[in-house]
This record gives sequence, structure tokens and C-alpha cells, in this order.
Amino acid sequence: MHTARFAPVAGTPRPAGPRRRRLERLGEAIEAGTNLRAQVREATRFGPAVLRIVNPTAPDLKEDVGCDLLDERWSLMWSWGDVLGPADDIEGAVTAIERVLTARS
Repeated sequence: MHTARFAPVAGTPRPAGPRRRRLERLGEAIEAGTNLRAQVREATRFGPAVLRIVNPTAPDLKEDVGCDLLDERWSLMWSWGDVLGPADDIEGAVTAIERVLTARS
């Protein structure tokens, strides 16, 4: 088992909103169960908070996963707008993200 490395950016405010809580939970699961690194990026004037996920062995492999309320249900979203899956299916999301961000030889 990997040691969790997930940590929010130091010195940033930590609103306890439902979007951020779900992204933090996903980040913790990614770091605990994969070799990927994850960090919540704060909301900006351009959009809501996202989870930045990076493959440290191939830094060009990275993705920003969002979380939106769709049809009264929280869903994880790929950066290109497709639904990754329900926000409560953390295991399924980790598997999909790891598959996308793992370099193949």
C-alpha cells in the first residue's frame, strides 16, 4: 500500500463545500492506491475547483477532474466535459484515471 501524499496547497483557504469534499476524497484515494499525485486546485474566475492529477514518471500525462451536480447527483467530469462517473464511485474513478494517465510502452 502506498503512503498517502495528498495534501492541499499550503496557505490556501479550505471551503467545506460538497464539490471540494468530493475532490479531496478522490485525491486521497488516488494517492493511496496509485503512483499518481493529486492536488485540489482552487476555484478561479474561470471556473470551480478541480483535482489536478499528474503521473510523476511522465509529467506530460496529467488531467484536471471536476465535480458537478448533474440531475441532482454529484458527478466527476473529465476536463473535456465528458462524465467520468458518479462522485460516490471512487474506486471506479481511480481505476479509470489510472488507466488514462499510465504510460504504456
